[in-house]
Amino acid sequence: MKSPAHALALYLADFPAIGTFAAATGWSIAVSTEPVSPDTAITLYDSPAGEAYFADADISQPMLQVRTRARDYEEAYTKQNDIKAILSNVMNQQIDDAYYIGVWLKSEIICIGRDDNDRFLFTANYRVERQSIGEEST
Repeated sequence: MKSPAHALALYLADFPAIGTFAAATGWSIAVSTEPVSPDTAITLYDSPAGEAYFADADISQPMLQVRTRARDYEEAYTKQNDIKAILSNVMNQQIDDAYYIGVWLKSEIICIGRDDNDRFLFTANYRVERQSIGEEST
């Protein structure tokens, strides 16, 4: 299966109000490396796994971190809430090469401070449960 961060970044880009993948202006959506510009950015990271889950060997439970950045505190926080609303509705659907059973918020949205350019940074962590297309759960 492909990276859940990449698959879900492209999925978020399907919602024009959220942002555009690799945009030079507006809300830019990226994977793994936060862009230097624009000031408003959403970056998804594949995170280390949380609790081990072995009830079904065909199902994986990767973790995902979503980070937003903006000059305005409320703008960055609101974008996180918008993303949370979309990801929390990912249930029982195919995205890219996997069947997504669900995406669950594992931590509250938190401000982690400001970057070197004085832009606010917010993060939220999610647990993803997915199965490769074509595999049957046992």
